[in-house]
Amino acid sequence: MTLSVRPPRPADAGTVVELGNAFDRAMSGEPDEWTETDLLREWRELGDLERDAWLVERDGEAAGYATLRDDGDGRLDADGYVHPDHIGHGVGGRLIDVTEARAAELASGSTEPKVVLRNAVLHADARARVLLEARGYRTVRSFLRMRIDMDGPPPAPRWPAGVTPSAFQPGIDDAAVHACVNESFAQEWSHQPETLAEWSARKFSDPRFDPGLWLLARDGDEVCGVALSTPGQFEMGFVNALGVRAPWRKRGLGLALLHGAFGLFWERGERRVGLGVDSDNPTGARKLYERAGMHAAWQADVYEKGLRG
Repeated sequence: MTLSVRPPRPADAGTVVELGNAFDRAMSGEPDEWTETDLLREWRELGDLERDAWLVERDGEAAGYATLRDDGDGRLDADGYVHPDHIGHGVGGRLIDVTEARAAELASGSTEPKVVLRNAVLHADARARVLLEARGYRTVRSFLRMRIDMDGPPPAPRWPAGVTPSAFQPGIDDAAVHACVNESFAQEWSHQPETLAEWSARKFSDPRFDPGLWLLARDGDEVCGVALSTPGQFEMGFVNALGVRAPWRKRGLGLALLHGAFGLFWERGERRVGLGVDSDNPTGARKLYERAGMHAAWQADVYEKGLRG
């Protein structure tokens, strides 16, 4: 049997979605999360679809799919999937070949003194972990998908003294929320600061953006914490950002915001809520989420390989 590689085309979107969902079902047991809407949006955001995305076919069947994203600052992120029916036939190795070749091109044109290539794989995918380690990658971080399936109304938020909740007002609160997010996540390993214009364009262009699910905490007129959520992401309600600025930490504000987010989803009939967290989060976020009744649904390990410096 032979493998062939080509860029995906818009007509391939359904095929790639089926491949991704088949992979997730096999590796994590999670419900189908890939959608054509999300995939096409990702393709629009890629720097060059013809050069930064690949579809591997094995005797005419879609067997593997990968993308490479240049995140700036010398960081390149590869993301690859092998259809479970085609595992063990060299598809994963071919995906590494094409992403590394493209990464080498981008590295050669970069002015950054250090360039690294990262590849995140589900911890359950033992074959992928062994393959990456054999190709010179090392683990640098792990991330968890936390989830709760609510069987009753969540606890009412208990707000710290002097702090009050408020709804997000588009066009009025944009700058304050952006500043809160950047400050709250400044020490996070994977955080990439964005300008207000970049952040606004990314957030507000999402067709699922719903200001009614953006919960703010204020101390007077100052935004001191946020819980920014999205409906219907990964087939659940998803808290994309739960952030508390440093001076307001250790006062129960994070738990209050999380319970507030749960409550907003409960009112809309959503019973499953998830979020992502760095397993080495310096603020102890995982313990907070577990205290709120969430559990780790799966773990993804980030592997890294130095290309320069």
